[in-house]
Amino acid sequence: SYTDESGGAKSIALATAPAPEGPWTVYQGGAPVITKDSLGVSGAVNAPWPIWDKENNRMLMYYSQGAAIIGVAESADGVTFTNAKTVFEGKSAPEGTQAYQQSVYEYTIPGKGNKYIMLITGNGYKETDVTTNGKQIYYAWSNDGLTWTAPDRVLVYPDAPGDKGNIASPRLLIKDGEPYVVYHNSNGNIGYSKLSADFSTFT
Repeated sequence: SYTDESGGAKSIALATAPAPEGPWTVYQGGAPVITKDSLGVSGAVNAPWPIWDKENNRMLMYYSQGAAIIGVAESADGVTFTNAKTVFEGKSAPEGTQAYQQSVYEYTIPGKGNKYIMLITGNGYKETDVTTNGKQIYYAWSNDGLTWTAPDRVLVYPDAPGDKGNIASPRLLIKDGEPYVVYHNSNGNIGYSKLSADFSTFT
């Protein structure tokens, strides 16, 4: 399990357990295994999201650099991470300038031929009576987890009255074979939207 290190500059520490329910052991007293210096990048490094790439026998660790860049680093042992690279920037988003709080899944969108999808928190949502720069959700897809393609439109925007112009921290949920995006809103509540199979619309 990878978590933000509390206090000081943002970095990523490690805890391990034999089962999801624990008991959990913090690795080396909470000393970070990923920092901006260890990766050779600038800005805070947080919001860790690891996946295991079985084909290449490696872990891919996705992270946010502040609120504008999403990067990935590789590891064979889950402790030492190398080959850091930027995979998505907020300036490439269909709206706004932000990209962070990412989550990554093995999921194939019909017609894309992809292996992975990434859900991304961004900004740029405009609703004049609530907000002029609210949070909304984008996505991208990839075949190898390293090179990503994003469409020129938002995936899900704040649509419910309780959202108050902001939704963030997207997660993918599959129910009865259909995709949903789960997120939290400005009220501190959890919401969700059902996606079409091709990710072109939401309800």
